[in-house]
Amino acid sequence: MVATDYRYGNGVNVNPQEAFNWFKKAGEQNYPKAQYEMGIYYIEGKVVRKNPIQAFKWFKRAANNGHLKSKKEMNKLTKK
Repeated sequence: MVATDYRYGNGVNVNPQEAFNWFKKAGEQNYPKAQYEMGIYYIEGKVVRKNPIQAFKWFKRAANNGHLKSKKEMNKLTKK
C-alpha cells in the first residue's frame, strides 16, 4: 500500500503527511486497515490535531468493515 510506503519509508522517503493523504483516500474507499490508521492519526495528533471524535468515527467505520483492532480502540475511547 502506498500509504505504508510513505509512513515507513519503503522505497520512498518517509513523509507522514503524504501517508496520511493516502490512508484517507483508501479509508474513504472503505479499506478497513486505512480507516483504522486514520483513527490512529487522530489519536496521536502527529499529522493532524488530536481529535478523539474523529478517531472514533474512523474506528467505527473500520469496525463496521470487520477490523477487530478498531473495536478495541473504540472501547478505549468510550472508557475515557
